[in-house]
Amino acid sequence: MRHPDPLEVHDHAWGFRPSAHVSSCAECRRAAETAESERDALREALAGGSAEAPPETLFVRLAARKLRRGRAPAASPLSLAGMAAGILSLLALGFLLFPGGAVRDPRGAATQPLPDPLDRLIAEFKGPSAERRALAAAALPSFGAAAAERLRKEGLDPALAEAVPASGLEDAAIVDLLKSRRITIDLQNASLPEVLEVFERESGLRFVIDRKSIPEPGAERISFKVSDIVMDGALRLMLGPRWRSHVVRGGIVFVTGGDVPAVLGPARAPVRVLRDAPEAKALAAALGSADPKEREGAESSLRLLGFGAEAALWDSLDSDDPEVRSRAGKLLRRLCTPQPVARSFPVEEKLRGATVAGPGARLGAYLEVLARETGASFVLDPGRVGPSLEVGSPSRDALRATLRRAKLQAVFFDDVILVAREGEPILRREWNGPVWTAPDEARRLESLVEGLSSTDAGRQEEAFRGLLSAGLSAIEPLDEASRALEPAAAARCRAARRRILDQEGAWMADEPSGAELQPLAPEQRALLDRELSDSPAGLTLGKLLDHHGIPHRMAVKLDVPVHAFTRNLKAGSLLKVLTRPSGLDFYLDGGTVVVDTAARVRAAVPK
Repeated sequence: MRHPDPLEVHDHAWGFRPSAHVSSCAECRRAAETAESERDALREALAGGSAEAPPETLFVRLAARKLRRGRAPAASPLSLAGMAAGILSLLALGFLLFPGGAVRDPRGAATQPLPDPLDRLIAEFKGPSAERRALAAAALPSFGAAAAERLRKEGLDPALAEAVPASGLEDAAIVDLLKSRRITIDLQNASLPEVLEVFERESGLRFVIDRKSIPEPGAERISFKVSDIVMDGALRLMLGPRWRSHVVRGGIVFVTGGDVPAVLGPARAPVRVLRDAPEAKALAAALGSADPKEREGAESSLRLLGFGAEAALWDSLDSDDPEVRSRAGKLLRRLCTPQPVARSFPVEEKLRGATVAGPGARLGAYLEVLARETGASFVLDPGRVGPSLEVGSPSRDALRATLRRAKLQAVFFDDVILVAREGEPILRREWNGPVWTAPDEARRLESLVEGLSSTDAGRQEEAFRGLLSAGLSAIEPLDEASRALEPAAAARCRAARRRILDQEGAWMADEPSGAELQPLAPEQRALLDRELSDSPAGLTLGKLLDHHGIPHRMAVKLDVPVHAFTRNLKAGSLLKVLTRPSGLDFYLDGGTVVVDTAARVRAAVPK
């Protein structure tokens, strides 16, 4: 569809029509020709300019166009008619370039810099409130080098941003793992990276050397031998005598020089929804409710709003209610912590403390033993992962490490684990708040989401294309925006998010199935909750459903073999984990399970 030429709209609105006077008056005619030249040049700029082109480029093109055409009016006495025509020409151009007093690009998007998320933190840090200063100081390290630079410019101590960020729940879990997982090492004349590679392989964790304090980690040779001791102790024995230490931050084990780690991350910033959520104030007030359920519900809802609740949370720090102040402060600290919160799934509890060790094994045999010993259920990604794959020697309580060596990954659901290839685009909502990325990229994504939420159809279309180009990096910002924006804008964000997932061939492991979105009768729910055991290997999905006596209709052809190692697995979970990797979904038609493409299931299930 062709959008109206903004110049045509402007001409119509202002009624610029050549009159007989303009045709006969030389000065007015020259002014009109100049205006026409400027209009043509502006059309060129609109048609050929890039989204990143600065507004001043338009003026450069205008000037160049006038010089090429040689239409600049010669100096002459200025008549009243000529002055009027010239003023109208300038007003017309100014109306297009500076509507409402704000500099805008030709597509209607504001070109003035978006507000920097560090502005508020710097202002709060310089303010009179000790509580607010403490919150700002705790949040600044999350921005890494970007915060250090801003603090330096403000004449403040940049070391505030060089402190190691506070430990999160995930870090605490990793510390516990290092204190419980045992390791045996016998290395001679190895480099530090080579030694840490052994720790990585045995733990499934990521180890990073702080190059700021250890600039040449490969230069020093290490001979190190320990037998069956906990990893934390082994690290201390190896690093301590060499004046090294380790610290866990952001899900990573950092190895650094000296006793006090100083890990300064790269410049980063959160991707925010640039709107204050209208319900945030009421939710913030409910943090002090006498009803515990209402307090917890308000806190959960505010957390989901992300930066859409930031203003309300800072305002809540002035509340007379200490409960409101405490909960608002906790939410603000989480908002400025770019670490995922550790998530626990019921099936993970079954694996804790499991011992499965032995000689080299095939994947199917390994999972069969693990399922029998722990009661956990496993499913192999249909058509992509087979049971004959060699996984090497399984380690004690190290499913992730064992799979990682075979270039596989474990995707946890509530009661089943999908084993898929490493790098498969399987996503999960892991974050406690906004996505953090490079500042320029954060501002770009913010601008695109803002454009999609605008009422201007042209901006919406351009933002939609930009978000599709951004790909999976736009998924989380769109998800947050769909919760914080008004209904129409939220619907556009959901549509863009779904389009990106389809375009990238990705799927969200924790999104509900089509059947879970249906209003189910008790007998339908009982069908999905039916527990299945001992699923024969090598059957297609249809044959497997036949084996378990589940009525079904396959609206798509799916002939890939299914390999499941199940112990009391619910039928709904098995269907979900078997259909999603193939771009399929399912819903219930009476007492029949219908398997179809995800798009057709979405269309069939009531919204």
